[in-house]
Amino acid sequence: MATKTTKLDSVNIILSNIGQAPVTALDTGNPLVETAELVLNEINRTVQAEGWVFNTEYCYPLLPNVDDEIVNVVSFGNRAFFENASTDRQGLEGQIQADITDSLKLTLSYTYSDFEFDSFDSQPEAVGQPLPGIPEHQLFAELAYNFNSGGYVVWDAINVGEFTANNAGTLLVDSYIVSNLRIGSDYAFNGGQQTISPFLGINNLFDEDYFANVRVNAFGGRAYEPAPERHIYGGFNVRF
Repeated sequence: MATKTTKLDSVNIILSNIGQAPVTALDTGNPLVETAELVLNEINRTVQAEGWVFNTEYCYPLLPNVDDEIVNVVSFGNRAFFENASTDRQGLEGQIQADITDSLKLTLSYTYSDFEFDSFDSQPEAVGQPLPGIPEHQLFAELAYNFNSGGYVVWDAINVGEFTANNAGTLLVDSYIVSNLRIGSDYAFNGGQQTISPFLGINNLFDEDYFANVRVNAFGGRAYEPAPERHIYGGFNVRF
């Protein structure tokens, strides 16, 4: 069973590997302790900057055709009605992560979705139309810069392509690009035993007009729910 290791424990492990005696506190002014802390902080940032992806299964067979799928036909407020239809689904998804420098990391991901109705007994006009609420193209990009002092700056943007809001394909949602920015830093006290992490962010950085939510097949065409304009948030986390 894994046990939690304190920063002091980790520094002492580093010291023991170079033949030095362990210390009882981190704020001793010992240059070897300070060097060990710098090494530990750099490794910490490097490992956390890698990111982790779970539940990933490569070479998974994607079935393009779905028969008798239960699909939405109309929504009244909190009530929705469904019927059976057959769909044809083709698509791909990919992601690239690159370390441009030791401190700057780039992430790119792209999703292509060619989903359409193959048969629909109650709505024959929907046959050949794309499945509503799913854009054909979607691209995400993120740049993350980590400072040696513990600070960071992260910028991201998502480009969502045009898609439909109803089965017949008569309600369209325009494509849009939304960008966000966030900054923050970590400050340690009492030899690393306590940490305060202030952060500040701006959502919808360029004040894009777009819809935060689209209610598929909403009655009367009332499918669109506008997203917030540019807004700023901030706060801090404290760890004892």
